[in-house]
Amino acid sequence: MSISRFPAKLIPLLTITLLLFNLLAPVSIAFAQDADPPPAPPPSEEVVVEDQPVEEAPAEEEAAVEEENVEAPAEPEKPGDETDEEPTEEEAQVEEEAEASDEPETDGEPLEEEPTSEEEPADGEEASQAQEEQTEANAPEAEGEAATPEEDNPVAEAVEALDEADAVLLDEEGEALAMATQEAAEALAAPDPQFCPAGLSFGDVGCGASHANMADAIADALTAAASGISGTIFVESGNFDYSGINDVILLDGFNNNTSLTIQGNADGGGTTTFTTAFLVGANANNIFSSLTFNDVTFDAGVVVTGTTGDLSFNDVIANADGGADAISVSNHDGAVSLDHVTANNTFSASDGADIDNAVTGSNASVTVTNSTFNGFVNNGLLVNSDGEINISNVTANGNGESGLDLNNSTSSTEADITLDGVTANNNQQGAGLQITSFGDITLDNVTANGNLDNGAVLSNPGGSEPNSIQVSNSNFNNNGTNGTYTGLEINTTGSITLNGVSANDNTGNGAQLFNLGSSNNAAVNVFNSNFNGNGLAAINSAGLSIQSKGAITLDGVSASDNVGSSGAYGANLGNPLGNPAPVTITNSIFNNNVGRTSFGTGLSVFSGGQISLNGVQANLNGSAGGQGTGASINATAGPPVDVSISNSNFDGNFGDSNITTGLLVSTGGTITLDTVTASGNTSTSGTTYGTLLSNTFGPDNDQQVNVSNSSFDNNTGSSDGTGLYISSYGNVNLWGVSASGNSTYGVFISILSGPNDVSIICSAIQNNGDTGIFVGGGGGDLTILSTDTSGNGVSPLTTVIVANTTIGTTNCNPGPGDDKPRDGKHVPLDPKDPTTIVLDLYPHSVTFPPMNLLECEGFVRSLFFASELPGELNEGDTFLRALKMHIEGCEIPEGGMFTIGFDIPATEQDNEFAVLVWDGSTESWVEVPGQMTEDGRYTVTWPTTGIFVLVTR
Repeated sequence: MSISRFPAKLIPLLTITLLLFNLLAPVSIAFAQDADPPPAPPPSEEVVVEDQPVEEAPAEEEAAVEEENVEAPAEPEKPGDETDEEPTEEEAQVEEEAEASDEPETDGEPLEEEPTSEEEPADGEEASQAQEEQTEANAPEAEGEAATPEEDNPVAEAVEALDEADAVLLDEEGEALAMATQEAAEALAAPDPQFCPAGLSFGDVGCGASHANMADAIADALTAAASGISGTIFVESGNFDYSGINDVILLDGFNNNTSLTIQGNADGGGTTTFTTAFLVGANANNIFSSLTFNDVTFDAGVVVTGTTGDLSFNDVIANADGGADAISVSNHDGAVSLDHVTANNTFSASDGADIDNAVTGSNASVTVTNSTFNGFVNNGLLVNSDGEINISNVTANGNGESGLDLNNSTSSTEADITLDGVTANNNQQGAGLQITSFGDITLDNVTANGNLDNGAVLSNPGGSEPNSIQVSNSNFNNNGTNGTYTGLEINTTGSITLNGVSANDNTGNGAQLFNLGSSNNAAVNVFNSNFNGNGLAAINSAGLSIQSKGAITLDGVSASDNVGSSGAYGANLGNPLGNPAPVTITNSIFNNNVGRTSFGTGLSVFSGGQISLNGVQANLNGSAGGQGTGASINATAGPPVDVSISNSNFDGNFGDSNITTGLLVSTGGTITLDTVTASGNTSTSGTTYGTLLSNTFGPDNDQQVNVSNSSFDNNTGSSDGTGLYISSYGNVNLWGVSASGNSTYGVFISILSGPNDVSIICSAIQNNGDTGIFVGGGGGDLTILSTDTSGNGVSPLTTVIVANTTIGTTNCNPGPGDDKPRDGKHVPLDPKDPTTIVLDLYPHSVTFPPMNLLECEGFVRSLFFASELPGELNEGDTFLRALKMHIEGCEIPEGGMFTIGFDIPATEQDNEFAVLVWDGSTESWVEVPGQMTEDGRYTVTWPTTGIFVLVTR
């Protein structure tokens, strides 16, 4: 911007006017002249204005005069006062040439007389004269008219003053703009970029000139860089819509390894907007130590290509349309960081941000924080790097392909990818998150919900060593409405750890974890996570699917209510390559998984290593058109290994055809069950087994089957319904088993090698439709002690190829010297302090009060069957467990109270419990008030000994 034909004698006036204008914003004004250069202004001296008497003004004007801060001295106080002097001849000539307006008057008379021509101007005269002219311009125009201050507009006033002086304002192309117009005012107010060397701020002495376009400011920066000088191009707030070169802003040719910052909002006035495209390296590559964009808006996107050095975008808004990217970084050699960046799709833009710094092998990182990339035709955030990628507090929702697509698999080192606080929801194709890495992948507090394809796909199968994938506190729900897709899919050669993960209501699998390619048999661990309601569109679905070469551990997992159009799994776990990798599952639930036509299985495990379940529920799984299984445990993939299951339930599973099983176990090793229920399983047109156990899948090494304190009741099938079916190469031992009310057999035992023995002790095998106990093969001995086999429809016992059969009784309540800890304990009681007895198989306890006598013993034993109770329970109460206690050798002291505690497994704690005590005088059950403790025990206190039963309601 420039001004021509500027009379030299108006310099004092314009100086003051522009000083006032510069209070609003720095401007760039070039002066041109018609004739000789103007003389330099005289040196200024400090002008001291003393208090002067003021003539009284008319009342109606007093307020206006006071508001405008105008003082009218009665008479001049010193000769140098410019109000007493007339202008010089040269000044008069300038005033004649300019079209000056008449001075305003007060009461129809001038405020002061014009100075005489003989008086010489004093020091500071020109500044005083300009001050008086500004004061006169603000005075009322006529007598009696109150002064109304107009809206402050320094730019308009400056333009009007220049117009009165016959000045000419030039635009960026050198064309004249008419003065005193809105166009001229806007031109003066337009952003003026200025380059400042490092260490200087906008407007400091030592900065370059303020320019009308970015091209000139970039040229200043380029000149400085050639001398090794780094710096900042400051740009004022406002719309910057023209650079001077082909309607784009070009940043090219920097090759001196200096740093450059483009700093918007230099004047603090708001937003700096580049309305034309900003291109870096379009014609010539750049070599920076760093290039930084701060506090700017790219209204037509920004493109960086072929540039070296650290690249940063901070507090940036990037808009793009016409198929371009909002932010495009390609062929970049150096780290890239984005912080507080918002990318907007204004019209059919491709990617929110496309960042590629993988081409040079520098292994430089990419970091994106506190940023948003929503609603683009393709990806929200696309990163291709050979260094670490760190993403935190980023949102990428509603994009046409992936929300975030991150790849650093070409790295020559182990470069990790880390996400924290990331949201990628409702993206249309691809995954909400698509991540491929050469290093570890870590996700924390990540959400990928409602995407039309997969929620998240994480892969790092490469690398010189196995790399891990960890996901915590994250959600991958409701994905896959385009078809059959997975909430969370992981493929790695290293370990996998999920903690606090939710993958629910996806159309395919909830979570699919795969590390079969591991070279070091890396483990898969899943803790405190949910995989429920998946598979609405899948043929065969699973809430949780794991294929691993290493150990698998689940704790606190729920995989329930999954559905398949053909079959469905709650959890399908496998390490089938023959590795002796164990599978351990604790405190987990696999209920209500239903396949419409083929199968419904709560838990399926196929492993070459030992399998252990504790605190597992697999209930109500099945298929209306096929078979149902609570849990299928298969340890046949490797050498013979053991299977142990405790404190678990496999009840109410159902099927329409083939075989329905509450619990199915296959192995070549020992099978141990303790405190297991597999009851109420049904098949409407097939065979049902409450539990089917087989350890015949290996060499004949006399591996045993041991079952204690477990129930297999009321299992029914149209062709066969068996409570407990066992096929073994070794001995079979049953202790405290209930197998009653089944439609065919209570217990069916087949010994396939021998001679091997069978023992059934302290059990109840009653009221089965056909045979209570069937034992066949092996040629070993059969021992049945203290076992109730009454009420069976055909026979209480059938044997085939059994050497010797012994039927008798035994003490089911052993004392201290008995090696069978099924039931009771005798303990000497302390005469001074309370004594607690804890049972072994169930950690139920009784605390006795001090008994005041030596030689006093307490006795506690458990009762496992309702048939052992002295009377029927009240209607609505269901037997769970019971115990009997008494004291020997002493009496209960006055005020003595007993505390009885029943241990409640985690899988049962959702029930409503009550404890009843038998009242022999009324032959009825009396409820004892109780409560659940924080450690999972239901406790009561009572003043007498007796029989106490724990029931559910």
